[in-house]
Amino acid sequence: MRDSTRRRGIRDCVADSPEMVGSEIVVIEKRD
Repeated sequence: MRDSTRRRGIRDCVADSPEMVGSEIVVIEKRD
């Protein structure tokens, strides 16, 4: 349930803070 929540949380955060999302997106792409 953490993987699904982090992926959705990042997309929702994009509209809130695109700067923090860019950093988390990189981690998710590398983890994939």
